[in-house]
Amino acid sequence: MSFHEYKQDISQVTWSYPATSRLLFDAGAMYYKWDFFADPNTGVNSSDIALVELANGLTFNARAFSNTVFPGRSYGALYEDQYNGRFAVSYVTGSHNFKTGLFWMYASTDHETNTNGDVLYTLLNGVPNSITQFATPGVNGARAVNTAWYAQDQWKPTRQLTLNLGVRLDMLNGWSPEMDAPAGRWVGARHYPRTDDLPNFKDLSPRLGFAYDLFDNGKTALKASLGRYVSIGSTSLAAANSPSQTEVFATTRTWNDLNRDWTSQESELGLSSNRAFGTQLIRTRLADDVRKGFGNREYNWQASAVIEHELRPGLAFDAGYFRTWYGNLTVTDNVAVTPADFQEFCVTGPSDSRLPGGGERICGLYDVVPSRFGQVDNLIIQADRSEVYNGIDVNMRGRFPNGAQVAGGVSTGQTVTDNCNAAVDSPEALRFCKQTLPFAAQTNFRIYGVYPMPADFSVSATFQDLPGIDVSADHVLTNAMIAPSLGRDQAAGARATRTVQLIEPFTMREDRRRQLDLRLSRAFQIKGARVLGTFEVFNALNANSVLRLTTRYGAAWLRPNEIVVGRLLKIGTQITF
Repeated sequence: MSFHEYKQDISQVTWSYPATSRLLFDAGAMYYKWDFFADPNTGVNSSDIALVELANGLTFNARAFSNTVFPGRSYGALYEDQYNGRFAVSYVTGSHNFKTGLFWMYASTDHETNTNGDVLYTLLNGVPNSITQFATPGVNGARAVNTAWYAQDQWKPTRQLTLNLGVRLDMLNGWSPEMDAPAGRWVGARHYPRTDDLPNFKDLSPRLGFAYDLFDNGKTALKASLGRYVSIGSTSLAAANSPSQTEVFATTRTWNDLNRDWTSQESELGLSSNRAFGTQLIRTRLADDVRKGFGNREYNWQASAVIEHELRPGLAFDAGYFRTWYGNLTVTDNVAVTPADFQEFCVTGPSDSRLPGGGERICGLYDVVPSRFGQVDNLIIQADRSEVYNGIDVNMRGRFPNGAQVAGGVSTGQTVTDNCNAAVDSPEALRFCKQTLPFAAQTNFRIYGVYPMPADFSVSATFQDLPGIDVSADHVLTNAMIAPSLGRDQAAGARATRTVQLIEPFTMREDRRRQLDLRLSRAFQIKGARVLGTFEVFNALNANSVLRLTTRYGAAWLRPNEIVVGRLLKIGTQITF
């Protein structure tokens, strides 16, 4: 449905100057340009409207998803430019390795967005059900300057102990420039003023670590680290919160195509899901402590403790514990409504033995009361949310006198996300508000080996055992399924639909993915050139693990959309001269 064209340019220069045997200056600069164009494919005309079939989740005919132009969404162009530079000074003594420096980056992003007909049609079993109206053509622009100062020192106070001490000051300032957008089907021409402090952040982040030779023999080391990190920062926050994005860009309305002409007319449409659509009223804004201030940017702390041990010459083992936790997480609060403005209803789930609790009553679903429908005034605030990862890695590496090598290990972890205290609007947000990505879903096992053979042949193998993909089931509810419990039609109208999850996230998975890859190679010397011949077998066991499947509940639910590529033989040659 679209043709993608990418254009990239990268230019860079570096400089270094060893002033003395202990003092080093180095610097670098880079320019990066990336242009992306999404145009309709041949045969897709401006009169072709995008269609989404709720019964199976498929989209066809054209594209129309949002006011951005990345692949799979709407048509248009995206222009990105970035300039960055760095300068550092290093000073080395017998016990200290000190370095301090500066990083600076300027980034700009500009979007142009178009949607065929400025609308998206949604069908239910081939019958028009609703439309989404877009305030296209759309524009979006963002600029950002990111500056960081850092200082670090690797200090060796004793022969057995090495300390790594560092601190980093990050400053991010973004803004949206003045812009103009032409008129579209639903909206007139628009002018957007420059908006500053999108965001204006300052963060001070310590980085600490140590390494200790436990027995002072170079064979067993204990390492630990603790550090605070923020994203390097670019134009993403400014782009998402510029006036052209925070006005009401889209609205959904039910559609009863009475005359079956496939043309949405005002008399056939229900109420707007956002009453401010078509105006330039800002309906999503950032709280002050979300867009500016010291220490207010989203961050994460990372801690680790690792032990490394040489079992014998050429054979080493390491095991580590890793923990990551996040802070300053946000939530969008529609201050035009409160939890009291929502009414609970229940439905009976599909009777299917493949579903947990199939056929049982599903409650904890909510619909806004009709008098509050379409009232939107979003405020993005910091919320009492948490996300914590705890993981363990165990690895072994070996080199043998005959040149053979082997390496492998197990990595596992658990991630717990808790949003239960961040349900600020509909109480439905409490459903599945605490989710656990279990150890079983993050346990990876890999082993790799190389063995030299006679006549300069070498054989290698890689085996990996990875978690299967998550299984979910999003179920479309019609008004007829909802109204008996709700005691009325939905606030959006009798033709409105709702999509709910039937399976708690991360509780069902496909079978694990097990894959073996083999390689046989031999090197030759021919008149000063090195020729490497290879014969490879990808997926030697011909595993058919599922990589992607249909998540919309219905006749096609769980149907694989992508599986691991079947057994593949490959012959190759590499010449080095």
